[in-house]
Amino acid sequence: GECTYCARVEDSRFCSDSFNVSWSKDITKSAFIHDCYDMFECLFCSHVNGKKYCIANMQYTEEEYYPIKDMVMRWILGQ
Repeated sequence: GECTYCARVEDSRFCSDSFNVSWSKDITKSAFIHDCYDMFECLFCSHVNGKKYCIANMQYTEEEYYPIKDMVMRWILGQ
């Protein structure tokens, strides 16, 4: 409940602009998140809380994160 602009959300609350989120809360602009809380701009994370700019539970700076995210998303979408 209380999720906006999300797809494939399961048992999660207060999510926005995210994809494939499960058992999580307060997730924003993230994808493939499981059992997390208070995440912003993260990919492929599980069992972590209060993070920004993480990929596979590894913390990056904002400047490092966006080029890696772009590369990963192109790979996922087959471009």
